[in-house]
Amino acid sequence: MKQKFPLLLAGLVLVMGVAGCQTAPEKSPTAQVTLQQAEMNGPFDRAGFRVEESDGRLWVLKPGQEKSSNHVALIGAGPQGMTVRAVDRDTALEYLAARPGFNVEVQDGRLWVLKPGQEKSGNHVALIGAGPHGMTLRALDRDTALEYLGTKPGFQAKAKDGRLWVLKPGQEKSGNHVARIGVGPLSSTVRAVDAETMEEYLSVQN
Repeated sequence: MKQKFPLLLAGLVLVMGVAGCQTAPEKSPTAQVTLQQAEMNGPFDRAGFRVEESDGRLWVLKPGQEKSSNHVALIGAGPQGMTVRAVDRDTALEYLAARPGFNVEVQDGRLWVLKPGQEKSGNHVALIGAGPHGMTLRALDRDTALEYLGTKPGFQAKAKDGRLWVLKPGQEKSGNHVARIGVGPLSSTVRAVDAETMEEYLSVQN
């Protein structure tokens, strides 16, 4: 009977050793993407920024940045009139200028807006004071600038020859449409498939 205790002890050690060698299963690429999407569900989240809200103030940080006592604060400039804090003014302005479908870059208070695949060029248009917070807006062409300025939540903007089409999800451009002259950004003509879409678009703030 005395021999059973060493055997039981050895078996217990063996089980614990096997359990200790087990590793947590790795997340699949799909699960990782889903997790990243979940992290972007906050009301103030914008692609390329880490956002932290505290006491009605919004810290906005790009990858690699950390909060610092040496920072800029733009009072009332953020969503819902919140104060925006960032390590420098260009970072704060890039956050405020971010819009879906565009890459934005602020340098010395001037805003570059680029669609996917575009690169900055010496051959571009510059619209003084046309950007958010009175920034000079630079783009490769006027239609790119117009699409950027015309982008609003819930709408897709498509510019051609200085005219702006605004479409809700599922809509397509049509020869049967309504047009309002001079009501769009840069005094552009705005086109929509019907009057209801037009009024909805004009009532939405950027």
